[in-house]
Amino acid sequence: MTPAYLSITGMAKAYRGTPALRLVDLSVNEGEFLALLGPSGCGKSTLLRLVAGLLQPDAGSITLAGQSIERLPPHQRDIGLVFQNYALFPHMSVAKNVRFGLSMRNMPRAEADQRVGEALALVKLEHLAARMPSELSGGQQQRVALARAIAIRPRLLLLDEPLSNLDAVLRNSVRTELRELHARTGLTVVMVTHDQAEAMTMADRIAVMSDGLILQHDTPQVIYEQPASDFVAKFVGTPPAAMLRVDRKHDGGFGLGTSPWTPSPELARVLEPIQRVGVALGLRPDHLALTAPDAPHAMPGTIRTIEYLGAERLVHVEVGGQLLVLRLSGDAAVGKGEVGVAITRVPPIFDIETGLRLASTG
Repeated sequence: MTPAYLSITGMAKAYRGTPALRLVDLSVNEGEFLALLGPSGCGKSTLLRLVAGLLQPDAGSITLAGQSIERLPPHQRDIGLVFQNYALFPHMSVAKNVRFGLSMRNMPRAEADQRVGEALALVKLEHLAARMPSELSGGQQQRVALARAIAIRPRLLLLDEPLSNLDAVLRNSVRTELRELHARTGLTVVMVTHDQAEAMTMADRIAVMSDGLILQHDTPQVIYEQPASDFVAKFVGTPPAAMLRVDRKHDGGFGLGTSPWTPSPELARVLEPIQRVGVALGLRPDHLALTAPDAPHAMPGTIRTIEYLGAERLVHVEVGGQLLVLRLSGDAAVGKGEVGVAITRVPPIFDIETGLRLASTG
């Protein structure tokens, strides 16, 4: 088995006695784009800064391309880093900003000129080489920061919330540009983000973090379709999964709140062997459909709100005292009132107490 290009083992870090990372293990393959995804305070930026050498670990090791680097100073790690605020030098032109890392390495002028030109061409900014940062848009500044990081030809590129300062429209376009840049360069990239849409659309794999731990590390598709816990299911997806509690009744049947309910045969076959009084179904919009209230296996519900989003409508339905979200086409005719909700495929099933996934057929 080929060893990981970046390997993090037993990584721990605390601030004034409060753990930020709890013995984290993580591997990244060469040429891979990995997203560290999680809410604020989960430890993802701390992990990135430990890899960059801006922080020292309390415990653990970091290996990059077969070399142990956790005790190396940042400038000896050959790692490119793009910060959230880009950190451009305001008194330097675009070209001089990109050249900065090369100058610090005492690179000969001719080679540095070539590197600057190549890096600016990669981010499509060669025509702005003489501009000052204050003369650039936010998206252009972000690309200058990328060019500066790429110019040194790093062994690893680290991105710390690189799109958070951009407006929604620009964020979408730069997201595509970043993915294309990764495809052209083949760089190994680790990106920190709290935006699950960024992680899902840009990364080859995602490490979902919470409270200093990695809860799941897999491809976007696996994390979306087979979340390891209810936290992952509720954090990933737009809209996120809703947790619907299903209770086992004394007669062996099932209920939603105080109302009895007969699940479909497919879902019943998965629920039957689970020895729990109650479980949670992780229901995404694509698991659900509207039907008649008296349709077989339908869950009785009441439409509470409808969001019109142009190409689609999000319909919020109360079922058993809990809100579920369904996705319909934008031209679908739907109004408020009593409806039935059908579960169209078996969803992930979670333990009520631990939040861990118990079963799923996908």
